[in-house]
Amino acid sequence: MPTAHKIFYNSEKAIKLSERELEVLYLIAHECKNKEIATMLFLSEHTVDTYRKKLLTKLRAKNSAGLVRRSFEECILPRSMPKFLHGTPKEIINRQYGNKS
Repeated sequence: MPTAHKIFYNSEKAIKLSERELEVLYLIAHECKNKEIATMLFLSEHTVDTYRKKLLTKLRAKNSAGLVRRSFEECILPRSMPKFLHGTPKEIINRQYGNKS
């Protein structure tokens, strides 16, 4: 069963983020593009875009920079690497695409 994480804004109603939404948010914060996120999470780009739109609404942000700012302000993002990743997002992309940057 998916875990929902509750987030409070200044003692307002709790906002629930799913594990998948947190994963997408983490990868957005690490400057990953929708295509890269889709590859890492085995999703379609359209699905990633849907998650991004849901996050924008739930966190009341206007763009990805706002998502990242809000997630740090509210201590939403995990300090350590999520269990679904084996390496940093950029290391994973480099392994998958053979880049050496």
